[in-house]
Amino acid sequence: MKGKASKHTKAIFDQRDIEFLHHLVVGIGELSVITGISMERIRYLEKARAIKCVPGSKSSTRRFDYANIRRLQELEMLVGEGYTLKGAVAKLDSL
Repeated sequence: MKGKASKHTKAIFDQRDIEFLHHLVVGIGELSVITGISMERIRYLEKARAIKCVPGSKSSTRRFDYANIRRLQELEMLVGEGYTLKGAVAKLDSL
């Protein structure tokens, strides 16, 4: 069974991934690269309070956690489907 992970190993790996994602924080430039969304659009969405940067950042660079990275992706998907930004935010907030 060389090269295959057992179910137990897979479960531990998955849990580590989840723990890692809860601590993941990226700057606005990295976020733009990861998502393909422009920094200008990200700033706009933050100003519109659709997403939030991590509070207490010691630098002037906006930093975003995994929850807001996913929220950004979901917002853009909903807007792409025809939702207004306000409607997309309301839909995500109701989940």
